[in-house]
This record gives sequence, structure tokens and C-alpha cells, in this order.
Amino acid sequence: MKMIFITLFISLFYLIGFYLLKTAIVDYTQSKNALNWPTASAQIIGSELITNYDSEGSNTYTVEVNYQYSVNGISYINDNLAFGYSSSSSKKTQQKILDKLNNAKKIYINYKPEDPQTSVIVPGLNNSTIGTFIFSIVWLFFVFCFTIAFILSIKEDTYLLDQIRTEKTIGISTSN
Repeated sequence: MKMIFITLFISLFYLIGFYLLKTAIVDYTQSKNALNWPTASAQIIGSELITNYDSEGSNTYTVEVNYQYSVNGISYINDNLAFGYSSSSSKKTQQKILDKLNNAKKIYINYKPEDPQTSVIVPGLNNSTIGTFIFSIVWLFFVFCFTIAFILSIKEDTYLLDQIRTEKTIGISTSN
């Protein structure tokens, strides 16, 4: 019963790692593909800097943006700044992104030709996507190493037992 619990527990960490890796690969693929998508002009209809407060005082910041654009006479609204984009601890960088968006009279977005509702302001790779990919690889490597260490710790070490060199002594009794 204990081994089943431990196996399920370790499996949970593998699932998390593979989920993060899958997310990073999907974001990478979409980011690269978006570089070749058609462009359209868009209008910013709302943007703000969101502060995510941490109980330990390590806040993160995210730019939330909404934009409107038209493709073939159909109007769309989207909020995708970049594939894989996530919050950052650098308020200064996020504020610069927000300022650039707010100061633009119009922006250009890339949209997926087969599904114009799918669009992005910044195509191509970004630090969030690269960071998620690297983190997922490190996570899976750590879980794999932990798994190997665990297996070795529960396995009987017959090598040690077999390599102990002994000499059997025969007791000699002397009688008078």
C-alpha cells in the first residue's frame, strides 16, 4: 500500500512536469507560426498593469490588454499580448510595455488565417515561453533523479553484502 501511494505521489510530479513541457511546446509552436500569419491594424480598447500581490512581498506584474481589429469586414476583440506571456517581477519592464501600448495610435497584430479570432500583438518567442520550457526540463530532470534515488534507497544492496570479505574461523578446543 505504501508503494502505491509513493508511486502515485511521484507520478503527480511527472504529470506537472509534462504538462508544463506541453504548454511550453504549444506556446513555442504558436509563437513561431504567428511570425508568418497575416497582419491587421488594431485599436487598443483597454489596457492596465495588474499587480499580483504575494504574501512574502515578492509582487509580480502583468499587462492586460484588449484590442479590436477587423479581418474581411468582421470585427474581433482579443486580449493576447504574446503566446506564453506571463507575469514578471519587473514592474519597470511591464510598465514600459503598457506605456508603449497606451501611446500608440494603432498597433499591428498577427492573426491566424484559418481562425482570425486567434491573434497576437507580439509574435515570436519571448522570455516567458523560454522560461517555461527551461523550467519544465529542469523540473522533469529533478523528478527523474529523485525517482532513481528513491528506487536505489529501497532496493536491497546485495553488492555490499557480497563484497564483505570474511574468513571463517574454526574454533579449536583443547582438552586436558
